[in-house]
Amino acid sequence: MRRPRDEVLTPTPPPRGGIRQVRLAGESWGAAARRHLRAFARSFQPGSVASSEEMARGGALLYGPGAALVALALLLPHPGADDRALGLTAAAAGAVALGLWRWGERLPRPAYPALTALGTALITVAVHFGGTEGSAFAYLYVWAALYAFYYFYAGQIVLQLAVITAAYGSLGSTAPAMPLGGLMVLGTVAIGGMLMRGAVDGLRVRERSFRYLFETNPQPMWVYAVDGEHFLAANDAAVVQYGYLREELARMRLSDIAPARRSLTGAASAMGTPAGGLREVHRLKDGRSIETQVYLDRVRFEKRPAILALCINVTEQTALERELRHRAFHDPLTKLANRALLRDRLAHAIARRRREPGPLGVVVIDLDNFKAVNDTLGHGVGDELLIGVADRLGGLVRPGDTVAHIGGDEFAMLLDGAGTEELNGVAERILGAFRMPFTAGGSEIFVSASVGGAVSSVGRSVDELLRDADLAMYSAKAAGRNRYEVYAPARHGGQLRRLERATDLRRAVENDEFFLEFQPVISLSTGGVASVEALVRWRHPRLGVISPTEFIPLAEETGLMVSIGSWVLRAACEQMRRWEATLPAGMRFPMAVNVSPQQLRESRFVDEVDDVLQSTRLEPSRLTLEVTESAMVHDLVTVRERLDRLRGSGVRVALDDFGSGYSSLGYLRGLPLDLVKIDRVFIGDLDLDPETPSLIASIVRLLQALDLDIVAEGVETSAQLEQVRALGVDWVQGFLLSPPADADTFEARLRGEVWRPRPAGV
Repeated sequence: MRRPRDEVLTPTPPPRGGIRQVRLAGESWGAAARRHLRAFARSFQPGSVASSEEMARGGALLYGPGAALVALALLLPHPGADDRALGLTAAAAGAVALGLWRWGERLPRPAYPALTALGTALITVAVHFGGTEGSAFAYLYVWAALYAFYYFYAGQIVLQLAVITAAYGSLGSTAPAMPLGGLMVLGTVAIGGMLMRGAVDGLRVRERSFRYLFETNPQPMWVYAVDGEHFLAANDAAVVQYGYLREELARMRLSDIAPARRSLTGAASAMGTPAGGLREVHRLKDGRSIETQVYLDRVRFEKRPAILALCINVTEQTALERELRHRAFHDPLTKLANRALLRDRLAHAIARRRREPGPLGVVVIDLDNFKAVNDTLGHGVGDELLIGVADRLGGLVRPGDTVAHIGGDEFAMLLDGAGTEELNGVAERILGAFRMPFTAGGSEIFVSASVGGAVSSVGRSVDELLRDADLAMYSAKAAGRNRYEVYAPARHGGQLRRLERATDLRRAVENDEFFLEFQPVISLSTGGVASVEALVRWRHPRLGVISPTEFIPLAEETGLMVSIGSWVLRAACEQMRRWEATLPAGMRFPMAVNVSPQQLRESRFVDEVDDVLQSTRLEPSRLTLEVTESAMVHDLVTVRERLDRLRGSGVRVALDDFGSGYSSLGYLRGLPLDLVKIDRVFIGDLDLDPETPSLIASIVRLLQALDLDIVAEGVETSAQLEQVRALGVDWVQGFLLSPPADADTFEARLRGEVWRPRPAGV
C-alpha cells in the first residue's frame, strides 16, 4: 500500500514488539515473568509500524472477500443454511470492508484489533448459520489470524488467537469436523503466522535500514518514479543542497532540476550507471547551477519501481580539473598552447588530412641571442620579451591556426591548409614583425628570429613533421640567423647526426658510461633528509656529460629506456646498501628511482624489482618508485595491477611531476600511491601568477584528504620556499636546498648538521 506523502519522507520508527529471550543471564524466573507481562502490556499501545492507510486497506481486504464468500454461498445450493442470517452477515462484512477502504485510515489505532475481533464474530455467525457449507467459512479464521500476524504486536496477536480459538470452540457440534478441524485451523494459523511474521520482520528491518541510510547520508539522494520522473522522496542533504522544500520537490519533475539532459530513467538501465557515474549540470532553487556526479540504481519504493539517485556536488573539483587541464596544455607565462597541445592538435590535423587530402604547414621560431637578453637585462625582462613575442605572433595567424610556446625561447605555429606558398608568406610576416622593437623592462629591445617550416606529405607523423621544421630552423640559424627556410628532403645531415647519437647511446649502455647523481628531499619541519632521488647522467667519451633532457627522449624513442632503467634501479639500490653500512644508524631514508612508462609495460618489471631487492638485500620499504602521469594514460589497468603488487611487497610508489600531463583528480582515488610530487612548473609559477598559490592550496587539500605525502619539486628561490611552507607542504626538493651531486659529495653533505637554503649564486 502507498503511504501518505508526509510519511514517505520520514524514517519508520523501530517496533517495540518482537521476540525476546525467555530468561536473561542472572535473571530469576519471577523477574522474567514480570518482564514478559510488561512487554505484553506495552504491545497494546498505539504506534504500529504500519501506516493507518495500510492497516485500513488490509482490513478491507480481510472483510471484502469474506463478504463475497458468504454472498456466493447464498447463490449456490446451501441446504440447512439460514438465508436471512447469512445475508445480514454478508451485508455487515461488506459495509465494514467499504468503510475501511474509504475512511478506515481516520480510525484510531486501537480500533483495528477491535474490528478484527468483530470479523472473528462474523465468521463464527457465518459458520453457525451456513449449514452444510459452513465449513468453507471456517478457514476465514486463518485469514484473520494472518492479518493479525502482519499488523499487530505480540500481545495483540496472542489475544486475537485466543479470540479465534474461543469463537471456533463456541460452535460446538455446529463446527465442521470438530475437533479435528479446529486443530487443523489452529495449526495452519500458527505455522503460517510464524512464517509470515519472520518474513515481515525481515522486510521491515531492511526497509528501516534503507530509510536510515537514505535519510542520514551526507550526500544528496533522491527517489523518483520511473513513470513520469516525478520525485517520491528526498533526504535532508538534497533539501539543503538544492534549496527546495520537500513539498516543493513533491510537485516537481526531474527536468526542473536537470533541464539540459536526457531522461535519467533511460540512463539507469539494467546494467546500471558507469563506474564513474554520470556528469550532470543541476539547477538550484536560487538559480545557480552546479556540476554533479550522479549514480543511479533501480529500486522498489512504496511497492512500485523507482530510481534511486546519489548526486555528489563536484563543482569545485571540476573547476580544479579544468584549471589543471588548461595548465597542462598551456604555457603559464605566455598563455599560449604548449608543446603537448601543439602535438595533440597536429595529430588531429594529420588524421583529418588522411580523410580529406590537403596541405598542412608547421613553423618553428627560435629567438636569436635570447640568452644575451637574460644574462644582461635579467630573467624578468626576458620573460616580458617572451610575452611580447607571443602577443605579436598571435596577430599573424588566422583564428583556426595554433600558436604555441614549446619551451625556452622557441615558438611554433600550426597552419592548417597552408602549403609551401602560404608558408613562405607567413614566414615573411614573422620576420617583418621582429623588425619592430619590443618593449620590456621599460626599454625598447630589438631581437631577431630564425624560422623553419615544413609542409606535410602523405605518411608523415607528428614527430617527423616537427623534426623537419626543427631541421629547417637550425639550418636557417646556421646560415646566419634572422631568416627562414622550408624543409627539403635533401637536407638529411641533421638526421644523420641524430642516428649517430642513437648509436652512441646504445654503446653507452654496453660500455657503462652512465653514472648517478643524488638530490635529497628535505623536511622543512626537521631540516633533515626525508628521502633521496637517484638521477641518471651520461658521460659521453667525446662530448662530456650530456643532460638527461637530451638523451632520455632519445632513449625512449629507440627502446633503450628499459635497459637504462634497469641499470639505474640496481645501481641505486647498491648505493643505498653501501650507505647503510657506512652512515650512522639514524640516517635512514628511502631511495627514489624514476621508472619510465616503457619499464612499467614490461611483464617482468615486478619480478625484476624483487630480484634486485633480494640480491642487494635492501628492505623494500627503503625503495620508492616514481612514475609519471603519462604512464597511467595508456594502460591504467595493467599499471595499477603492477603497482599494487609492488606496494604489497612493501615498496613505496610516488606520482612524479603531478600537473604536467593528463591531470585528473578523479583517478588519484583509485591509484596505489604513497606520495605525490607537485610539478616544478607550479612552483615556478608562484612568482609569476597570483592565482597559482590558491591552485596549489586546493591540490594540497585534496592530496591531504587522500592521505598522501606531498613533495614540492623545483624550489629555487627563498620566496618560493616560504610560499610552499605557508601552503602546508613540508617536503621540498630543489636547487635552493641542494643541487644533484655524486655519491661522495652527497655523503659528505649528509654528515653535515642540517640542510639549509643555499645562498644565491652558490
